[in-house]
Amino acid sequence: MSTYYQDAFDELKDIVQRSQRSEAVNRLLNELCPFPVTLDVADANGGHWCEHPRFTSDDWRYLVAARETRSSYWDWVVTRLEEEAEEDEAA
Repeated sequence: MSTYYQDAFDELKDIVQRSQRSEAVNRLLNELCPFPVTLDVADANGGHWCEHPRFTSDDWRYLVAARETRSSYWDWVVTRLEEEAEEDEAA
């Protein structure tokens, strides 16, 4: 992700947080700019060069080599977490 887009998103995020927008506005922003979710997950797990405790980079590399995903590592982790949450809701 380019620095320009990250800076623009950070500025927008600050504006939203300062103005205490509604949850609906925050959801809309996340739908329009999904990459911040990936950054939040990466940051919560030690940063870009670390890995999620359950969804390891070795698992991801295996899937990339098997041509089962073309996602970046942290995008793949976010997808796994979303799928896991959907399964929990369905149960």
